[in-house]
Amino acid sequence: MSGPQTHPSSVSGKPRQNIRQANVALSHPWGSGPHFYTDESNIDQHKAAIEMHVLPATFQDAVRVTRELGLRYVWIDAIFIVRGPSGDYVKETRHMEEIFSSAYCVLAATRAHSQLDGFLQPRTERNYRSAALSTTSVRMS
Repeated sequence: MSGPQTHPSSVSGKPRQNIRQANVALSHPWGSGPHFYTDESNIDQHKAAIEMHVLPATFQDAVRVTRELGLRYVWIDAIFIVRGPSGDYVKETRHMEEIFSSAYCVLAATRAHSQLDGFLQPRTERNYRSAALSTTSVRMS
């Protein structure tokens, strides 16, 4: 994926060995289908490039945020972990802690309920009640 100045219409993948350069990792709900993922039928196409418009909204939002942060790479499990009988799911999921803990930034798409929802929509107005706290009554032992 290119930096924020170019905004190409496609993204390309990098293998896990370059994860130190990934910088951003996306934590997202899969939700109900259809799901976007890499498997043996599309792995070569995904390695070459993925058109931005075919990505589900949650993944598009992650690419947008990554570019706005001025970073080049975003790691998305559904794209970088190959599903299916000949995939690497079991092997690669062992590295998820390393991926998330070494990321410059982890995007938590908590507003989304699935890959299709996106997470950059306006938030619902919330009403908060304020509570007065007294710091003089706190006792530290």
